[in-house]
Order: sequence, then structure tokens, then C-alpha cells
Amino acid sequence: IKGNGAAHGAVVNAVKGRYLFVSPKRYAKTARKLEAKSSKSKDIRRVARRLDLAAVVDGEFEKKGRRSYELRLTLRAGDTGSKFETIKMRLKSKKLSRNDRRKIKRKLYEALDELDELEEERAREEDRERRARERKKREREEKKRLKEERKREKERKAREREEERERRARERERE
Repeated sequence: IKGNGAAHGAVVNAVKGRYLFVSPKRYAKTARKLEAKSSKSKDIRRVARRLDLAAVVDGEFEKKGRRSYELRLTLRAGDTGSKFETIKMRLKSKKLSRNDRRKIKRKLYEALDELDELEEERAREEDRERRARERKKREREEKKRLKEERKREKERKAREREEERERRARERERE
């Protein structure tokens, strides 16, 4: 979180027990290695995939008035890099109260729960697609097997007819 270490700590503490946390330093190092330093979706997706992240949380803490601050957290889906939630909170002080920390945690959990549901739905959809592909493959294989079976049956009948003709021809010769 740019602009406030306490806000960064509150976000880390909120997600740490429930999700794997990757430090900004590690994220930046991986981004440098991948040459994915921008905040574009494709770069975030590449880094998130390399680090196996479900979500990337970025934020800013800004002074908005004489005694007013704003904390803005942007959550991005790790698999697409696209924004899926922006959390904005008005605060009265640079120092975060216990209540502020609770609000941050609650809002983050709500957003991350939504992401979890989206990921579960995406996994279910991928599973349905995989099963459909497998079913189509089995159907193609069955169709191919039946076609080959019909071809063998046709060949067998053709052989039987040819053998029958030859047998009749031999019988005529004997007569």
C-alpha cells in the first residue's frame, strides 16, 4: 500500500491467516524477471501465474482534506489480471483504529469470497467443458469403431458372396 505502512500491515494481517501472502518485494522481483513491470492485466496475470496467486491486492493511502484520508484497494484476479473489485474507505486519521482494521478485513474478505466463488464457478465450468470434450471423444471413438465394424462386416459378406460364387462355379463345372 503506497503512502501508509499501517494500512499495508492491516491488509497483510487481514489476508495472512486465510490466504498465502507474497511480499511486495517478492512480487516486484518476479515482475522484473518476467519483464512484466506495468500494471496492465497481462503483466499482472503473468506474475500472478508464476507466483500461483489467486488475487493481487494493490492500494494507495492519500490525504484528501485537512483531517480526511482515503484508502483505496484494488483487487485483481490472478488468473486474468483484471480488476474485479475496488474498495474505498474514508478515514479520519493516518493511524488506523481497531475499527478501521476490522472494516478493512471485512471488506477484503467480502471481495475475496466473491473471487473464491468466481474461481469455483470457473472450475465447475472447466470441469463441465472437460467432461463434454471427453464425451465427444468417446462418441467419436464409438462412431469410428462402428464404422470399422460395418466395414469389416461388409468385407466379410463380400467374401462370403465371392466364396458362394466360386462354389457354384465349381459345382457347374462338375455337372
